[in-house]
Amino acid sequence: MASRPIFFPSTKHDLLVETREINFKWNPGLAASQKKENIKALHSSATEQLAIDNILEISTKSSDKVGVELSAFNLIYYADSGNKYTLECLFQSSKEFEDGGPFRDLLNKSPKEAKQDIRLKNSGRLNLFRSLNGNEWPIYPHTLYYDWLYLNVIKQNISYLERANEFSGFSDIEFNPKKSFSCQAYSVALAVSLYRREILEDVLASKEYYIEFITKHKINNSAIDTYKRSDLFDS
Repeated sequence: MASRPIFFPSTKHDLLVETREINFKWNPGLAASQKKENIKALHSSATEQLAIDNILEISTKSSDKVGVELSAFNLIYYADSGNKYTLECLFQSSKEFEDGGPFRDLLNKSPKEAKQDIRLKNSGRLNLFRSLNGNEWPIYPHTLYYDWLYLNVIKQNISYLERANEFSGFSDIEFNPKKSFSCQAYSVALAVSLYRREILEDVLASKEYYIEFITKHKINNSAIDTYKRSDLFDS
């Protein structure tokens, strides 16, 4: 058995995203076919446990094209300079460590190469994130900067956001909350929540307002839980 989170957009007061851990039968192996089987098993268990069957996998293994396009390996950021970068490369290239970084050359690597670059592991403690425009971002709260990046990039790809809005929840079979914090499926759920509230543009108006908005709301993800169980799925 294994457990993975599924993220649900919420429009309930100060809760933006609700996270539910789903237990399901895990098919071991690294083949794409096995990962797809695990996605099916996760979604099937979610249907049994929560009576929710309209879930979109956000990863390159998704069976839905929009789920593939919304993965950090594929989602494209269009810079004012005319350059194009994947969200994954944008994120990895912004990490600043005690012994080096940010490594801007990662912008022009493949997403897989950027994520696996040895310097990201051998440069000491992660101190902060530095965006392309030079702004510093703290590493806490966890996911704050990653979500900011994701929200801005998905805003440029509004047709994908409109498609995602048709789903109830989002998963990422590759995300293991025991090993990492930021999750593309959570970011999509957050984007959909803000989109449904019709405040996405307002929240992204400035770095300062975004931080104020996010920190004053309850957080319920795999890294932080300041919101005790809600009745989102209760009768």
